[in-house]
Amino acid sequence: MRRALAFGLLALVGAASPPQTPETTAATTLTGFSAPRTGWQRDYEKRFLAIPRGEECDATLRELTRTPHLAGTEGNARVADWL
Repeated sequence: MRRALAFGLLALVGAASPPQTPETTAATTLTGFSAPRTGWQRDYEKRFLAIPRGEECDATLRELTRTPHLAGTEGNARVADWL
């Protein structure tokens, strides 16, 4: 019974809150950040999310798995030096 009541309450709160659009999200401050730092934080998150690229991940994986690199072998030393 409590679980059903909790889910019902969550559904009610979710339905009552306005939808988050880029316009409303950009205009509001983030919890825990001052208004000036909100803009900085949003910019930082955009730049951080742009970092991982599939091509770079593929190239890194290809280099790491090019040859066997068991612990204590020359292959392991090569991978350690490359990293």
